[in-house]
Amino acid sequence: MTTYKAEKIYENVHWVGALDPDLRVFDIVMFTPYGTTYNAFLIEGKEKVALIETVKNKKEFYDQMISRIDSVLSKDKKIDYFIHNHTEPDHSGGSYKLLKERYPEAKIIGTLPALNNLKNIANSNDFETIEANNDLKIDLGGLTLNFIIAPFLHWPDSMFTYCSELKALFTCDFFGAHFNCPQVFNDLINNPKDIDNLWEATKYYFDTIFGPFKKYVNQGLDSIQNLEIQTICCSHGPVLRKDIEKYKNLYREWAKEKNVEKKIVIAYVSAYGYTEEMANSIKKGMEKSNEIPVEMYDLLKEDKAKVIEAIDTAEGIVFGTPTIISEALPPIWDLALHLNATTHSGRYSAVFGSYGWSGEGPLNIDQRLRQARLETPIEPLRIMFKPSEKDLEDCENWGNKFVRIMKGEKFEPRNDLNRKRRTRSSRNGILDNTPKRWKCLVCGEIVISANVPEICPVCGAGAEAFMLLDDIKETTKPEETSFEGTIVVIGAGGAGIEAVKSIRERNKKCKVILINGEEFKPYYRPSLTRALADTSLLDSEKFYIFTDKFADENNVQILHNKIVIDIEVENKNVVIKDQKEKIHFDKLIIATGGNNFCPFKQKPEDFSNVFGVRKLSDVTMIKQEVDKLKKTKEENKKLQACVIGGGLLGIEAAEALIELGLGVDLVEVMPRILPRQLDQEGSLLFQKILTEKGIRLLLGVSVNELIVDGDRATGVLFKDSKPEKVSCDLVIFAIGVRAEISLGMKIGLKTNRGIIVDTKMESSIKDIYACGDCAECGSPVIQNWTNAIDQGRIAGLSSVGVTDAEFKRVATPYALFVFNSSVFSVGLIPSDNSDPSLSILSLNKNSSNVYLKLFFINDILIAGIVIGDTALGIQVQDAVEAKSTYQETIEQFF
Repeated sequence: MTTYKAEKIYENVHWVGALDPDLRVFDIVMFTPYGTTYNAFLIEGKEKVALIETVKNKKEFYDQMISRIDSVLSKDKKIDYFIHNHTEPDHSGGSYKLLKERYPEAKIIGTLPALNNLKNIANSNDFETIEANNDLKIDLGGLTLNFIIAPFLHWPDSMFTYCSELKALFTCDFFGAHFNCPQVFNDLINNPKDIDNLWEATKYYFDTIFGPFKKYVNQGLDSIQNLEIQTICCSHGPVLRKDIEKYKNLYREWAKEKNVEKKIVIAYVSAYGYTEEMANSIKKGMEKSNEIPVEMYDLLKEDKAKVIEAIDTAEGIVFGTPTIISEALPPIWDLALHLNATTHSGRYSAVFGSYGWSGEGPLNIDQRLRQARLETPIEPLRIMFKPSEKDLEDCENWGNKFVRIMKGEKFEPRNDLNRKRRTRSSRNGILDNTPKRWKCLVCGEIVISANVPEICPVCGAGAEAFMLLDDIKETTKPEETSFEGTIVVIGAGGAGIEAVKSIRERNKKCKVILINGEEFKPYYRPSLTRALADTSLLDSEKFYIFTDKFADENNVQILHNKIVIDIEVENKNVVIKDQKEKIHFDKLIIATGGNNFCPFKQKPEDFSNVFGVRKLSDVTMIKQEVDKLKKTKEENKKLQACVIGGGLLGIEAAEALIELGLGVDLVEVMPRILPRQLDQEGSLLFQKILTEKGIRLLLGVSVNELIVDGDRATGVLFKDSKPEKVSCDLVIFAIGVRAEISLGMKIGLKTNRGIIVDTKMESSIKDIYACGDCAECGSPVIQNWTNAIDQGRIAGLSSVGVTDAEFKRVATPYALFVFNSSVFSVGLIPSDNSDPSLSILSLNKNSSNVYLKLFFINDILIAGIVIGDTALGIQVQDAVEAKSTYQETIEQFF
């Protein structure tokens, strides 16, 4: 067996990777004329040893790594930590084998997405892990490793590792290149041709790997800006000991976003000249108005790089292709595959082409454009063989229509896509400019837009995850209102924040004070349970609903960590706990939200391991408790959690705890899961999904009290049921929301289950409004994110004098996303099948885990259930709203 020698970077740091000089294509899509390296780095502290990255799981590379490790690591030492900055298999493929064969006690360090990836790469989870975050420090003995979370460089799992004592930064793909480098270090490359080739490979690597993620490149550069760096150890290509500032400056330059110009690029190929004739006429039609410049490229004559550069800066992109053997031609596919949702979404696009006996080419490209989330407002234009004079006239009109759409003219949407999808039509053409409320079914975010949002600002889901709720109909003109007093908003949840935003939409003059009862910046409450499993969310701007920048730009004063204990109605003051001064208001909006119902006889706050899930502080305390329990758990003992409540919050919390490595008992008082949202069959299917993921379901069980030992709960006791009790290390209750109305009751507002308000969100006392989970506008009380946002908007508008803004109750569809599956329910699900006017259609695709059930009364669709397909759920919502008939529904879904 050939032996290989490690290369010393520092006295206690060695390169132990592998060389792959003959590689010519990487990951199918990248050309590698200079081969590549798979870099791994062994770091020896006085007490511990860490290995950063491994190599591709192929014998020749694995053997190289093993041989190099053996050349420097003495046999009496072991590797204590495997650190993965990124888990693509070329960096992690050999990890599990190395772990099991040599270092079974080693712990793997990575971000939560990285650790999940590694479990799937290894098809096992029988190894110990440490979740990395920006505060984690690993002391190897004289050497300290810090971690910098750097998502999307270039996967969601990415991070950097930094050793301050050595001033060494380990970046995985960042600053890398596919360049075989036996010398290991870039300062040892002296041949001018090799130096040129390295820079060429570096730029190509950046364009291919990081080009779509320029925003994150800049964030990554910002995160290391203040670090003192002498060496950059990346995972492909040479270790960088010189030109480090040059690399950083070039990355910053390459990551500059190109300005999108108001222009149209037509790129086409033509086999017999017919598609070219169409292109010329389309260009002629586009240029009639002489307002938007048009560039046209024949791909058989033009340089591909030049065309790509033109496309990247164009607001309008039009492709032309003939159809050869039922397909578009490769030059057009190359350009279409270059487009991606991160960089090009929202651009206007269209396709045309000539064909013989079939015309699938333009249709296939059109589908690709929609996959990349470009706007495709007009149908592909296809003409059989040579275009006639009338055909060429149609081409001109088609091109002219494309320009008019780009200029904002309204057209009916395409009728060739999902004709039944009435409520989604504004994706493909603007029907009107009426603001609409769209709900993201992945995270619950409400977005107000005339057209379907292309990307959710919170979770990044695409347009297919958005459901249209309703139009916003306010006839008051949108100019500023004249109110100039002070508006105080109590509560920084969804309702309170939306109130502030809507105030500033219509009024820039009044004074706005937002009182936040928490120490944290206002955040998206629906994301709380996701943050429990993925604490990196807390470092993401997307987690926070209201930024300091918005507050500064819109002159909103935020008071954090302040609790209002009283309201002086006559003097119009709010009184802050532990504060001498009072805050005066002219208008007051109460958005104090709600609290979890507690099912126990005891007070949860008396116990260190019992939690509700309502605030960010709850999540941080749960995570701290889990971390503490893991450190003190007995060997071979799995921690056990008891989650009370089988609704959305309870199921999401159970999923998070499973991801954190705990066993979970999920307790639900009803005899089956989600009885209001699912029928019997649907409940059984979803229960099967939960149990297969390791959750033990205790159904039809009513909680009595906690079993306690000192200040800790050791179990939960049930009423008249079997089992009589369960033992656990952690208790979470997520049963329901009780409106926080204590302030309202104290000052004499009319209350019931909530503070009673009218449709303008005004309470029984003039100039005092309430909204969100604490408010009651009609019966029953609606307590969910969608209605909280809507009520907050109406409260804000009403407070500044918009007279026709009224709250409209919406029966919000139920959507739940856990364990890579989804549950969607819309309408009133019949409790039994005895109604003679009831008809049911169902489909259970066991092979694809898709379950569909539709309910009809007197031949009209009234409700539906979908498990396992978000897009199908939205189609069902559309069909219910459209009151589709039985026959129409069969045509659409079956």
